[in-house]
Amino acid sequence: MTVFNLPSQGVLYTSENHPLADGKIELRPMKAKDEQVLVANTPDVLDKLLNRCIVSEGVQAKDLYHQDKMFLLYMLRAISYGEDYSFVVKCPDCNEKNHHTINILNKDHMAVNSLEKLGPFTVEMSGAVITWDFITGEQESTIQRRLKNLKKVRREDEGAYIYNYAATIRTIDGDEPSPKTAIDFIKELSVKDLALLEDSMYEYRFGIVNDFILECESCFSESEVAIPLTETFFRPNRRVGRRQ
Repeated sequence: MTVFNLPSQGVLYTSENHPLADGKIELRPMKAKDEQVLVANTPDVLDKLLNRCIVSEGVQAKDLYHQDKMFLLYMLRAISYGEDYSFVVKCPDCNEKNHHTINILNKDHMAVNSLEKLGPFTVEMSGAVITWDFITGEQESTIQRRLKNLKKVRREDEGAYIYNYAATIRTIDGDEPSPKTAIDFIKELSVKDLALLEDSMYEYRFGIVNDFILECESCFSESEVAIPLTETFFRPNRRVGRRQ
């Protein structure tokens, strides 16, 4: 069992006697039976995995804020399979594949920012003044279900970022929008106003900093790229057909 300090420091969990109010959570390493959960290709598969490995009483993955949840997924990976995570990422400039390894617990490889300010946060745009705040795990699950249903109906992918941004919106010109109003608002934003929202979110972000500077092995360019969560994240060094 390992106790971790959450990036939110627990200050977002404000209900009385909340088990995460002290900013600490206890995890156990994955067992063989837990690994089988990953076979299911469902939006809540990672929530199910976390629920099996969270030891702290009264805590469910759906109750976690997104940043705390992502932090715990990386920590679960580290205590279950080891600190080193190897992956392949394409260079944005030449499109060549690069092999890279990071140490999840090494802050020089993967920093963790603590929450420094509570929302809601105000953004003044050209046509409106909005407030936004961090989304809970339950809101994130709702977004995934809606995207899955939309894909079935429209048979096409719609930008997940639109629904993620819409879920953060708390007020538009002082009024609390319905989910549909918030989605339509984000869709109609000018790119300039969208950049203002993104800048505000970047300023107040906390949790795992899952990007790094890639120096391409082929063209030697340097680019900031995101650390991918591939199928080897929770099942490293598996051979095809090795386990049926």
